[in-house]
Amino acid sequence: MKSELDFQEDLVEAVKKVKDGYGFKMSNKFLAGIPDLFLTTPSVGPVMLEVKVIDGPEQLVLLTPLQRHSIIRLKAAGMAAGVCAIRREDEYRKYTAYVTTDHEVCRVNSEMTKFTKVIGSPWPIEAMMEAVRLRVT
Repeated sequence: MKSELDFQEDLVEAVKKVKDGYGFKMSNKFLAGIPDLFLTTPSVGPVMLEVKVIDGPEQLVLLTPLQRHSIIRLKAAGMAAGVCAIRREDEYRKYTAYVTTDHEVCRVNSEMTKFTKVIGSPWPIEAMMEAVRLRVT
């Protein structure tokens, strides 16, 4: 079973496969609440994503208050920032990613942009980033 860190690594590797794409994990014990990933490509521009792995029928997306606050502040400063909730669907050999800029999100809902990735195929990383970029508010 893939962990949240595994999915973060997958998304960073996916953006690096895009021509001139760049990304890295934002990890700093002194900056709690900062989104997990910084991703950018020439065609989309910079995006910051908080990655969450969700399971089960409830599909809870659990952001900490600091994570919510960071997304609010980043968006207010003009940065495209959002949440990517990834659900493992091992019985179907695929993953479903739900992307949103809604910092109040608690559950997967119809307002989120949905992406499906079959195991062995590439992540639709630029489309996922664009979903965040288009909803900067």
